[in-house]
Amino acid sequence: MLSADEGMAVLSAAMESRAHPDFETDCSHLVHAIYERAGFSYSYASSSTLYAGSDEFRRVVRPQPGDLVVWPGHVGIAVNPAQHSFFSALRTGLGVDSYESAYWKERGRPRFLRYVTDAPATNDVAPSSREGNLKTAANPEPHPPSSRSVSFDTSEKPRLQADPERSTPPVPRAKTLHSQRPTPREVTYALEQISAETADAVRGLDMLNPSKPLIVFDQLSVERVHLQRDRGWAEVRITGALKLSRQKTNTTKHTERQRWLLVRRDHDIWEITVPFEAVYIQSDAAVQILAHQLAALTDENVGQTSTATEELQISRLLTVFLEKPPGPR
Repeated sequence: MLSADEGMAVLSAAMESRAHPDFETDCSHLVHAIYERAGFSYSYASSSTLYAGSDEFRRVVRPQPGDLVVWPGHVGIAVNPAQHSFFSALRTGLGVDSYESAYWKERGRPRFLRYVTDAPATNDVAPSSREGNLKTAANPEPHPPSSRSVSFDTSEKPRLQADPERSTPPVPRAKTLHSQRPTPREVTYALEQISAETADAVRGLDMLNPSKPLIVFDQLSVERVHLQRDRGWAEVRITGALKLSRQKTNTTKHTERQRWLLVRRDHDIWEITVPFEAVYIQSDAAVQILAHQLAALTDENVGQTSTATEELQISRLLTVFLEKPPGPR
């Protein structure tokens, strides 16, 4: 059956599905598309059919991340079984909830199913194929309530496995723009490039114990650009932002505006610089980092209090990162 590492490949694919929030899909088609994206194909089945039994899944007593959590009429993917959390299509969109909440208990006890496979996991599916999978929505099943809000207690320090000096790796801080007078759209594109390069640079980052504050965000956009001679700034709107640091973690998403420096390097070359006080990470990248960090904890020191504490913190952060950003004010 699906190994722990393969289960994390499924969970990673589930977290990536947040990049397609506009696609209409029901829960059973969602999990089917996620499994295909992770490299584990199976014949589509509704949640009721899965609950009754399928040759392509085996029922298990103790779920692991990536397993199916199934009721007659709804199905999701286990995120952190120790905290009873699962990912699914909820009434307000894709999100994380607890299958031990009052709503789900009223539906009865869920069954946990593990995929039967002899092949290794792969996450390499063409974007067009991914989009096609998520666009499918026949025989829709009703969406349950919105995902719950949780608090994140940072009073207990997590274990630090990595070298403190390397807990936040070097990340790109600047990008040049070939334009005499950069427009907001041009600067936004440059920041998107920095964001993508940052996501590649911070793979393996210990997000629970960074040496430099982390700003996790849903979207960056430039509203205005102010230029005067050889210097200026971009008014950057940061949507769905929250801050992680060793001292304090703010788990309420908000929108903030900052001024980021623009400097002319040549007649038609400008450079945008990201503030050095923090590392800015897009939420999709942060979710994937946390998923792999959770997998590492699951594989080692099972049952230890320190490990359980970190698993709890990661699970709560995943829930926060998966929340939709606040609407316009």
